[in-house]
Amino acid sequence: MCPKCGNPLTVAGTRAKGQGKAAGAEQTKLSYSQLSILRILENHKAINEETSLPMKEVWNDWIHRVDAGQFKKYPSSHSVGDWLSGLCGAGFVTMYHRKCKVVDRETQTFRFVQKPTWALSIDYLNGRIGVDWEAGAIWRRN
Repeated sequence: MCPKCGNPLTVAGTRAKGQGKAAGAEQTKLSYSQLSILRILENHKAINEETSLPMKEVWNDWIHRVDAGQFKKYPSSHSVGDWLSGLCGAGFVTMYHRKCKVVDRETQTFRFVQKPTWALSIDYLNGRIGVDWEAGAIWRRN
């Protein structure tokens, strides 16, 4: 139940551990949830590092679309992160880190300060990879 309005909530399930980026390269079909994330990134025109979106913004947009009746289920933020990772492995999405901090100048080790952001990949934008929106089937051009 939603603590604010009292309506029942349906939460989308998460994938098993290890089903993210590495498994994304072997995918032949996208799920409803992955197609929904592609639609969100396209609507926000997330096409490069400057316009890329953090995962929380993608998740918040999804919640608003469920409330508006456009999407079916409320996902957890972990599910959205898993789906973004899978789309990255499949070649549809690119992940960016905007800022990093040098931890040790001698060894040149660093760590990322901000959370990653996500945008549509160059291959997807140029038509080298695509999806049949009805069936969810992935196609690739050489």
